[in-house]
Amino acid sequence: MVQLGRFDTGGPWCLTKITQADHLTLLNRIAAIETMTVQQGFTYSDEPGKDYDLAALPNRDATERLEELEYDDETQISRMRVTGKGRLYGFRRDERFYALCWDSEHEIWPSKLRNT
Repeated sequence: MVQLGRFDTGGPWCLTKITQADHLTLLNRIAAIETMTVQQGFTYSDEPGKDYDLAALPNRDATERLEELEYDDETQISRMRVTGKGRLYGFRRDERFYALCWDSEHEIWPSKLRNT
């Protein structure tokens, strides 16, 4: 289900900037998610997966990075919750989730309840 071939390796949310602890947590979470179908991961509730309308993306830096990567023609972006703050963002296609970036601080799509 999770594919890493499209992962952004140069942006502010790339895997080269992940901590060792987050890396281990991310790998364990991917292993757990891989036991599900995409529909199971994104249908039952907001967890573990959720879809967002890309036009409503609140983080301008994330929008600009998607433009640089030529993903600005997408209509939806999806995320998988990995930790309390940590999110794995990407795009869904049929039975695959193409991971694109790692957001350890919940910056790409911050919670409405989060203090600014």
